[in-house]
Amino acid sequence: MSCNSCSNVTLPGVVGPAGAPGAPGTPGAAGANGTNGTNGTNGTNGIDGVAVIDIDTSPRPHVTTTPTSVKTTSIPQNTIGDLGDFIKVKGNILTDKADGYSPTIEVKFDGKRMFWYYMGSFSSSIGNMLGLSFEIDLIVTATNTITPHIRFVAMSDASRTNKWMSGDITMAVDAVVDSYQSSVTLNSGTRDITVELTSDNVNTVALTYYEVTKYLKA
Repeated sequence: MSCNSCSNVTLPGVVGPAGAPGAPGTPGAAGANGTNGTNGTNGTNGIDGVAVIDIDTSPRPHVTTTPTSVKTTSIPQNTIGDLGDFIKVKGNILTDKADGYSPTIEVKFDGKRMFWYYMGSFSSSIGNMLGLSFEIDLIVTATNTITPHIRFVAMSDASRTNKWMSGDITMAVDAVVDSYQSSVTLNSGTRDITVELTSDNVNTVALTYYEVTKYLKA
């Protein structure tokens, strides 16, 4: 049967080969640059540590009636000098008081008395051993002026071997001693801190702990 009436019908044909690749397209616009991050800040400087000038745990016994410097610490020039600066002196004193005599201790700065104590301010019922723990702040209170702030505790019993004190507190003081306020030319040469002990050729008194520390006002 003829199909003249079907002349507009398209029959499926065989797929032809792929065409050649097209030309490259136009390059896209460049992307925007990223922004730099914020720079970190440096940490603040740490606070300087406290300077220990001297520390001594060796026993320093003394028995004679002559006031004797059993410990001297030289304070270098420019160590302190500004208002509010101070040096702390700490120590322990032990004595056997074998014959009832009580020794004395004196602490000096640049040859001037900052602390003096007579360990005979106790009654005879206390016993054969006495101890004293002292702490002295040598404070710059004015230009070239040192004023001591004194704290001490006196004990009625003491341990000589362990270098610490125990027992009943018989006397305690925490005060600024204006009477010992002294003019000292600071920041001009070396200044010495000395601890002097006096006994009676029988009793043994000893500086069993000693420390000197520098504090500078911020």
